[in-house]
Amino acid sequence: MHALGNKYPIDNAGQLKTAASYFDKYLTRFTPADRAIVASNLEKQASALRVDLDMPWVANYSRWSKNDCGYSPDFDQNMRMRKEACESGNIHVDISGTRMHGAEMVTKLASNKDKMSPQSMMAALDEFDKVAGLSPLYDSRMMDPVFTVYGSLTNPHYDSKDVGGGVTDRQLQKIACHDDVMEKVASVVGKDMVEEFRKDPVSTFSKLKDPERVALARAAGI
Repeated sequence: MHALGNKYPIDNAGQLKTAASYFDKYLTRFTPADRAIVASNLEKQASALRVDLDMPWVANYSRWSKNDCGYSPDFDQNMRMRKEACESGNIHVDISGTRMHGAEMVTKLASNKDKMSPQSMMAALDEFDKVAGLSPLYDSRMMDPVFTVYGSLTNPHYDSKDVGGGVTDRQLQKIACHDDVMEKVASVVGKDMVEEFRKDPVSTFSKLKDPERVALARAAGI
């Protein structure tokens, strides 16, 4: 398996960490589309290999491939950045034969959030940015279409779900990747339960009774 095309192998934990570190360092050299593909592949393989990739950009860019993901809570703020870029650059675009200020078009797109799926909005922004010539401003004056729709600078794991007792699915998936933590948990809930937990942390945790959940959370330090 590769992170992108037939390059950057991620068949084992070592390769996965090497590739993740490389993209973490040189992410801005890659197009938004490539970032999304890489993030999705890294996240899937990290889950399969039980490797904790605690990298915000992976969480932000991998959401495009998940059908149940909605808009980022930062969407309106991300759109304001795009609008301000249009205003400061006095950007105009031709839409269906009509000359329109770019900022006006951004406002119109933002107002259609409830009528458009995140995927459709991402595609519309990508097309708008090409027409308006905004792509050179990515990562500086404004965020790219993928990040605008799905990303958050302040809380990259905003879609983590509470699965009981204030414990989130993200926390469970994270601790399942660490052997030292799992050893502590095993001393409380048993080795058999830990093996089941490693395979599917969220489902296993949801099946536990409340006292067992509390004990597991305390042993794991969450």
